[in-house]
Amino acid sequence: MDGGYYRLSSIVYRPSSETITTLMDLHITLAYGDDLYLMVGALVVFLVFFIGYLWRIDQKGKRGDQGRQFALRPIQAYIAAREGLARAAETGRAVHTSPGTGSIGSTGATTASTLAGLTLVEAMARVSAITGAPVQATTNDAVAYALTENALSSGYGRAGWSMESESGGARFLTHDDPFAYVAAAAEVVSQHNVSHAVMAGQFGPEALFLMEAQRRCGAQQIAGSSNSQGAALMFIVADHTLIGEEIFASGAYLERRPTHIASLLAQDGLRWTIILLIIIGFIAANVIGKNPLSWFTMFP
Repeated sequence: MDGGYYRLSSIVYRPSSETITTLMDLHITLAYGDDLYLMVGALVVFLVFFIGYLWRIDQKGKRGDQGRQFALRPIQAYIAAREGLARAAETGRAVHTSPGTGSIGSTGATTASTLAGLTLVEAMARVSAITGAPVQATTNDAVAYALTENALSSGYGRAGWSMESESGGARFLTHDDPFAYVAAAAEVVSQHNVSHAVMAGQFGPEALFLMEAQRRCGAQQIAGSSNSQGAALMFIVADHTLIGEEIFASGAYLERRPTHIASLLAQDGLRWTIILLIIIGFIAANVIGKNPLSWFTMFP
């Protein structure tokens, strides 16, 4: 390596042989360090649990005892969502649902929570097609509107029905303007005198305006948000609140989809695995006196 030239910005630098030897003695490792290997390991463990549970669900489903084998803990919000649709069918009043004020393609958890809200919209549409309760879905993003319309059609199609105008539909109210959206959605709620409202996705404090309109209609409200401020206010105002990761569990609780159930069980298995590794690492570091991270390091 001695004798080579290296360009640093606009400066030409020729390192000496002593400098090169010193750099080689530092044992410089890759920039991402051990974190990458820990994340890959967690992903591998999750995939092992997921495939294993998916296979077991498939085997149990063939024998007709899937429900008895994998019982999920009850979440009152989803129980109330199913019961609310039944009551809406009896009264003939509409149901309001929304995937949130977030947009598809945004940074952070916004896109994931919006997609989770779309899964909830599809589940609501399927049950609505069976019970006959009209669904009004409102959106605050152009892409989310197209996906919401597709989710409604898919939900009705899975129930063996076609989406009809008198059964409601998706509404594109605003684009990336949360306050304008809740004002327009509140007007839709008032016009249709909704009896039941299920909202899950990205909602900020502005959701209070929409929830107040739903409250004036006497609607039962089930709400959840990936935004901490919005979730805190929903917990106070809504009849039932989806907290944290419960937003992403609608496919398992309302649709009983094998992939969603296997994903929930795999996440629980991964949590117990991480807890066990933390305990083992604590014992190794404080009793044995060895750094547990060294077990996962590929470089000296």
